Amino acid sequence: MKAVMGNLSAGAEVFEGILGIHQNTTITAKEVKIAGANWIKGNELMRQLVSKVDVQFTEEAAEIIVRRFGEDVVSLLLKKHPPTRSMISVAAMNKRHGGNVMRALVEASEGFELDANTFSVALGNKLSGREVIGVFLNRKKVKIMEEVVVMALRLDFDIAQLLLRREDIEVTENVLYEAATSTRGNAGMKLLFSLRPDASITE
Repeated sequence: MKAVMGNLSAGAEVFEGILGIHQNTTITAKEVKIAGANWIKGNELMRQLVSKVDVQFTEEAAEIIVRRFGEDVVSLLLKKHPPTRSMISVAAMNKRHGGNVMRALVEASEGFELDANTFSVALGNKLSGREVIGVFLNRKKVKIMEEVVVMALRLDFDIAQLLLRREDIEVTENVLYEAATSTRGNAGMKLLFSLRPDASITE
């Protein structure tokens, strides 16, 4: 199977034949990397893999898929492999399909907390990171942790502005401190209270 997946000239029919021989197959990260390296047939091969009812994926394999492939493949994967926090964090690195893949993951999840680590990964994604962050901000099932608001105030006022428009964002002491000590002078406080004039300061 690995030889077929890595063969640039391998046709769908040949690949289907190979899969038909293997029942209850578990795909590992190694197989996914081989398919991903096939620029001509890789996406088609992976779509066939995730469509097979008798094929399962390890967690590491699922993480590579959400990082490298598009929404069509990921949506099929999610029917058999529910999204995990690790998958969501890794998907923030997906440069070509980040926004659509993250949207599929969030919709398939029961909700999760966005922490500074995942937020930082999305910020570092120069191609689709903004779209990924947009998905986080526009989904109520994504709980934004305090550390994300603090990081946004420190690194990106545009994102901080969008964050503070969410009614569920609490203005904690740490958020207030970051706004007050911003390197942009009093811009942080102006931003904070222009968007949240009635915000209560919580512990």
